Amino acid sequence: MNNENKIDYLQKLSLHKMYTAVKAQVDAFLKGFHELIPKKLVSIFTASELDLLISGLPKVDRKFSIYF
Repeated sequence: MNNENKIDYLQKLSLHKMYTAVKAQVDAFLKGFHELIPKKLVSIFTASELDLLISGLPKVDRKFSIYF
């Protein structure tokens, strides 16, 4: 790496760390996920809506819960 190829190096390093290094795990997760929920049904949600459906709210409001 030198000053002339820093940007290229960082782009390739980022691609490797965020995609290539975890591709097998992400593909396995998506395969199992789509066995439960077909792509056609998931595609109607935005990324933030899907995150909310999978993870739920970060804070539990106990005043509306009868179990706590």
